[in-house]
Amino acid sequence: MEKITFRTAKPEDVDTLADLISIIFAIEEDFAIDKEKQSRALQMLMQNPDTACVFIADHDGKAIAMCSAQSLISTAEG
Repeated sequence: MEKITFRTAKPEDVDTLADLISIIFAIEEDFAIDKEKQSRALQMLMQNPDTACVFIADHDGKAIAMCSAQSLISTAEG
């Protein structure tokens, strides 16, 4: 069995994380997925460590799950 590790997200993870957000919000009928908007929000989260954090589960160098916490920036609204 291959190992899953947990780490802080990096800028190079943004594209994959935006894809994960699209999967999460696909169940919301009133939410319009906008990968550019979600990518922008993820970048903003990563640039503001005093108010936000993004962690990922990493498998073979690829983000397979994510967890974010923020006090000001919405990944839904970008």
